[in-house]
Amino acid sequence: MKKSIVLAVGMMIMALVGGCGGGGPAGSCSTGAAGSMSCTDYGTGFNAADTMRACSAGTYSAGTCTATGRVGRCVINATSGGATASSTVNFYDPITVEIAMMACTASGSGAGVTATFMAN
Repeated sequence: MKKSIVLAVGMMIMALVGGCGGGGPAGSCSTGAAGSMSCTDYGTGFNAADTMRACSAGTYSAGTCTATGRVGRCVINATSGGATASSTVNFYDPITVEIAMMACTASGSGAGVTATFMAN
């Protein structure tokens, strides 16, 4: 499960760097078992169309992710070619705080990418 979480966060970073939208919020995307494992809020640098494209394997919502049941979140900012994009990955049970922290740390290791973990 750890590898799939890190992979999902990595895919979200690729969407961040490729984002070309507005000032956000641009909606959210839930992924996992019945959308309960993680949910990404797309912000600066995204528009609704960007979020819907990035969410092809999940469930898109025009609203933000719920805080109910959240174990932690990872705020990710990516800068490429002078453009900045930001999003927040929200982690839910059965993901533990430790796994969420590991995924967040791994997501901040690329050039121009910062990631900050916040426990709930």
